Amino acid sequence: MERVPLDVVGRLCVELAAADDGVSSWRMLVAWPCLWRATRGAPGSSGGGAPAASAVPPPGLQAPGGGGGGGGAGPGTARPGAAEADAAVWLPLFLATGGDLSWFPRGTEESGVTWRERFLENMRGPLRKAREAARSILARHQWFMSTNYGNPGTIGDNEVASLAQLMDLPPVPELDQLHALTKGAIFLLKKEPNLITLQFPIVIVGDIHGQLEDLHHVFKLLGSPQQRSFLFLGDYVDKGYHSLQCISLIFALKILFPSSVTLLRGNHETRQMTQVHGLCDECKTAYEDMTSWESSWEWLCDAFECLPLAATVGNKVFAVHGGPSPELTEISDILKLDRFVDITTDEGIITDLLWSDPDSEAEDWSLSPRGAGHLFGHCASESFLNRNNLQFIIRSHQLVMEGIHWEFDNRVCTIYSCSNYAYRCGNSGAAVVIEECTGRHSGTTTVGTMRNEKILAGGTILVREIAWPTLPLYPYPSQMHKYFI
Repeated sequence: MERVPLDVVGRLCVELAAADDGVSSWRMLVAWPCLWRATRGAPGSSGGGAPAASAVPPPGLQAPGGGGGGGGAGPGTARPGAAEADAAVWLPLFLATGGDLSWFPRGTEESGVTWRERFLENMRGPLRKAREAARSILARHQWFMSTNYGNPGTIGDNEVASLAQLMDLPPVPELDQLHALTKGAIFLLKKEPNLITLQFPIVIVGDIHGQLEDLHHVFKLLGSPQQRSFLFLGDYVDKGYHSLQCISLIFALKILFPSSVTLLRGNHETRQMTQVHGLCDECKTAYEDMTSWESSWEWLCDAFECLPLAATVGNKVFAVHGGPSPELTEISDILKLDRFVDITTDEGIITDLLWSDPDSEAEDWSLSPRGAGHLFGHCASESFLNRNNLQFIIRSHQLVMEGIHWEFDNRVCTIYSCSNYAYRCGNSGAAVVIEECTGRHSGTTTVGTMRNEKILAGGTILVREIAWPTLPLYPYPSQMHKYFI
């Protein structure tokens, strides 16, 4: 049987690995027999053309190396013409051991490139550039997200902070970085279902709307995705001054911590809304020539169309940007929807999930004055929750002055994470931490701005409300020149 070339084997393993980007061992175990058969007859094999048993240990059990049976050389031996067979052994072994390189042989191909370098190049292909861009973006934001960061002052009212602080404000990503980030985000988001299943504990964040101050403040108060799981409810862009910085940071965190950061789609993650409410104009300002700004906006819109629609937390909480739909009987029906489209209609389940609002004066359903989605009353929310065995709905989409608002007997919670929305509303910003209630206060959230705790669902869920007042503004990019004269 003819040997499979190195690049084919590499692509096969990368494709098998891609869904998890770190790779489950079972995927490699499934692939292993195929790779074994594909490399039969390679040089260094024992009689009959099969690779020597001692040269090919089962994945994850021991490192390849040593002499092969029947006179064959082990995979650690650099021998001409054997690179394809060695790669077929090393790639799945590396993946099955979770990326451990300590045992990897350091032989060199005839081209002078080490097999280790070639392997890493093949493995990292789909997300390599995205991770490089994400690490660069995160490094620029990290100081602002730390507890040591001081408030920079409010433009036009207070004296602006030091020149160094202004110069260190994270700039918009370079065009090639934005391209890599959006490609990486699309690669990950496409593999997620419409309805994400999450577990406690988790931090839930509402609308950000391009207000970078509030996004930094969330991480300053609640830690990073290395420490906690985060669920964002959408509306990352528009209205605020720093939509590009916000969405690039959020995508960077998703790429670097895919299992800890979950992103849902909001009603502003559409082409129509971003054309009207700021993101498109921000792209024009940041990337001056028409080809560049159109491309940057298109990349972002393509990524928005891949965002999941809703999530459940602990099989008890329904999280969504807007609200449920009168057409939605079971939440499992969300899985059947085609979300990979631009939202251009003012009706349908996807539109309702992104646009609907609770109405304390309504009993059931009525059309929304927004022109899209529905208003749902107490009876409608009770019916939806009872039918799906859920305890409460947590959503965003709607300005609430205190940052958090409960209604319908604590069955619907609205959170809004951008303080002083549109720089004129004077509202507080907020987020929530939801945990399983163990019957005692664990104190895991030691935050000075924690406003309240609620024990819900018959004493099984603890909700910690984290709120903050209006934050001092970062300078708007077009205003910064006046501070450098």
